[in-house]
Amino acid sequence: MLSAIGKNVEEMANEHKTRFAARLRELVDTRSVTFVGEEAKQGVCTAASQLPINWANIDMPLAERHARGIPDDYAGNLAYAEADRTRWDCEREEHMFDQIQSNRADATSIMIVCGGHHLHNLRARLICEADTVTHEDVTTADWFDPFVSQFL
Repeated sequence: MLSAIGKNVEEMANEHKTRFAARLRELVDTRSVTFVGEEAKQGVCTAASQLPINWANIDMPLAERHARGIPDDYAGNLAYAEADRTRWDCEREEHMFDQIQSNRADATSIMIVCGGHHLHNLRARLICEADTVTHEDVTTADWFDPFVSQFL
């Protein structure tokens, strides 16, 4: 069991998850969110998927990534050309945007949970569709610990 500063990493990761879930619930309540689209691993239960509102996994399934020739390990992997990594990101973000649009129904207040890597491009696409967009980076929250996040 890994431990850091008197706490085991599992306990610290659970604290992270609890705080993240609480922040999601707060945002849903204060912003009257009725749809959440989330970039998540397929088949994994997440804090966002447990919210009592319409939720969809917007990430491209692995089978589709493979069919498009997108490697599992491309993100941040300098073994692949930057042009290829950018193209693969764009393909995934286009899929995410399409999933948002097809699953949001008539929702006017939506929340997208995604990695910072895709945030700016998805934000730009939503703005182009006349959505008003605000964003929050949880990595700047006082409770966020980058050491712990690698174990989530």
